[in-house]
Amino acid sequence: MEAGGEMGGEIGGERIQADGGGRSAWAVPFLGVTVLVVLTASLQLTAPTPHDQARLTGADAAPAPQSTAPDPAWPPALQAGHAPSASGVTVTLRELRTNRRGGRITGLSRHGLAVGFEGTGTARRAVRWDGGRAVPLPDGSARQVAPLVSADGVIAYQTGSGPAALVDGVVRRARVPHPSVVAALGGDGRVLLRREHRGVTTEYLWSPATGSVVTAPAHDVATPAGWRDRYRNLPGLGGKGSEVTGVGSDGTVVGFADAADGVRHAVAWVPNGIVDLGATAGGATESIADGITGSRVYGRVTGSDGVSRPVIWTLHR
Repeated sequence: MEAGGEMGGEIGGERIQADGGGRSAWAVPFLGVTVLVVLTASLQLTAPTPHDQARLTGADAAPAPQSTAPDPAWPPALQAGHAPSASGVTVTLRELRTNRRGGRITGLSRHGLAVGFEGTGTARRAVRWDGGRAVPLPDGSARQVAPLVSADGVIAYQTGSGPAALVDGVVRRARVPHPSVVAALGGDGRVLLRREHRGVTTEYLWSPATGSVVTAPAHDVATPAGWRDRYRNLPGLGGKGSEVTGVGSDGTVVGFADAADGVRHAVAWVPNGIVDLGATAGGATESIADGITGSRVYGRVTGSDGVSRPVIWTLHR
């Protein structure tokens, strides 16, 4: 399931204590090692939740093999590699071009097709990246709903007139009551749509390929909070803290951690330790990993000009 990051499902564990502040301590098995983690409430408003993903069935295909050779089209300044001794993982970084100031990736297919936003505020618009170049999605004017992409490259996004999907270059529109929004996208290309009207929430499963729309079962509509914080006490970079933003199908965890100098770095947690993705972005004032698909981690790097730029890190193991 790919929706703003590939989610391999929540990892279970044993709850060992709780306090009155909404926090709980858990003993959680992670990559063969039991770690102590603390749960607190946390929500990401513009991205699908694990619950939304669970409403769709169908498993994603295995990620395609990745090349270990840097792309010659990547900006030379971003060709740096980083191999922390604790993990033995080498990282290459690629910046995606935008036509407007700033941008963010919100989904990545297994073949490397990225979708997201370019621009900020009222200038923000939904785009896909074709060969590293941002291409606006047709009528992708909805600025608060993140565009998503399936493992096979079906793009689901919000238009001014409702949910739509881009399938093999053809725009398909969902015939559902207004107002409905894109909530999640399954690996099989089906889209979970949600309509909230007069206090009633209705969910639909839409297949852009066939046009089929069915009402999703109404049970268990509540969205779980705090899933990222199950991993909150993973090894850091010597700073104040860290946070998880996504989990890959192979168990790789991504997010960000504060370094000792106070700079926030994008990171990945692998079986042998923590990979400092932010170390590949020289001069950055901040970097964040937002999700992972296969060996590719997508996120953003903020420069000294305060502008966040969409980037993809590739993990070479």
